[in-house]
Amino acid sequence: NSSTGVIEETDIVTTTNALILLQTQIATGGASSITFGSTHLTSTYKKYIIDLIDVVTSADGGYIEFVVSEDNGATYKGGSDYNSGGMSITTGGTTITGYAQANVGKVDINHQGIGNALGESLNATITMFNPAGTTKHKSFFMDITNQNSNGDTCRYAGNASYKGTVNAINNIKIYTNSGQPIFGTFKLYGIL
Repeated sequence: NSSTGVIEETDIVTTTNALILLQTQIATGGASSITFGSTHLTSTYKKYIIDLIDVVTSADGGYIEFVVSEDNGATYKGGSDYNSGGMSITTGGTTITGYAQANVGKVDINHQGIGNALGESLNATITMFNPAGTTKHKSFFMDITNQNSNGDTCRYAGNASYKGTVNAINNIKIYTNSGQPIFGTFKLYGIL
């Protein structure tokens, strides 16, 4: 009963964890990068998800990376602004491998190069927390599966942070490590 200052379950009428599709980009002709900007990355949502679906690069063994911007893509943060880490396992082995990168200029999404033989691709989800916040570094979770250039299926779970400043970020750019064209479907969701 709200009138007594006690919130009861029946008083709460909020939808949580609802995914709101904000934008879809399909790179069929091979884009140099995919960006999601200030039109969609706002203070409306505290949590965003980016899905990468059936992503391939033009060369075997490609890596997908991302960087962020505080000025809607006029400049992207680099230098030593990012930390990331995680664990990976492939069907070609039974060892869990840890990865860590400190003080680097970008975030690697995958840690096993993407194969480009028939049927091979990368699928990933990047979760971004409170990009419009101005008091904390920006945090990301990454959940990835891909087939590598040996044909093995790889699984990677990782995290990353943009620690350059605590300023709001309003743009994220996804691209390949060597400037190769990138193909696939990219979806941005806000989470209530």
